[in-house]
Amino acid sequence: MNLHVHVARPAAAAHAALLEACRARGLVVAGSHATPRGPSGRGGFVVELADPLPDIPADGAPSAATRNVYPISVFDTDPGHCRVATLLPAPFVDLLGHPEAAAAAASFEVTLRAVLDDVVRGVERPGPR
Repeated sequence: MNLHVHVARPAAAAHAALLEACRARGLVVAGSHATPRGPSGRGGFVVELADPLPDIPADGAPSAATRNVYPISVFDTDPGHCRVATLLPAPFVDLLGHPEAAAAAASFEVTLRAVLDDVVRGVERPGPR
């Protein structure tokens, strides 16, 4: 149910690349924030995409946290390396019990995989800012 990639850059650099890749591929970033460092001293970030699955009715999500945004986590794993992770859209909408959103989830997953590929490769794509 999880989609993740390993990135050969620190979380801060991958976070910046993720923001750029999302915007370049037409995804709207609703918010982004750093997470507190844990006992290991590792840091991270959460990027929230604005409503990429609009076919799910507002009252269909289990909480306000999942209703209007789609989170992507970026966190350090080893020195100079990090992981970027999120939920797979199709199982997510299935879990919510909304088969009417399956097509939107499949389309969003294609875009999401392309974004994560951009982050791994460090590709700078021209696009709206």
